[in-house]
Amino acid sequence: MPLFHTGWFVESLATQTPVVLVIRTAGNPFKSRPGRPLLIGVLAIVAVAVVLPYTPVGSLLGFIPLPLSLLGAIAA
Repeated sequence: MPLFHTGWFVESLATQTPVVLVIRTAGNPFKSRPGRPLLIGVLAIVAVAVVLPYTPVGSLLGFIPLPLSLLGAIAA
């Protein structure tokens, strides 16, 4: 169960990244580039989500380190 919990957390944050980038504008999101601070912030949050399970804070939250194969599947 901890593997599912951790994988779900990382996958959820990673897949919400495109949602944030799409809803940021009332126009066509493919014709409008996000601002640098927004893009950096969103990517930083995903990076924290990926690294968090490997830290002591991740252990406190019940996360376990993810196998590279699962991280690859999430990235794909």
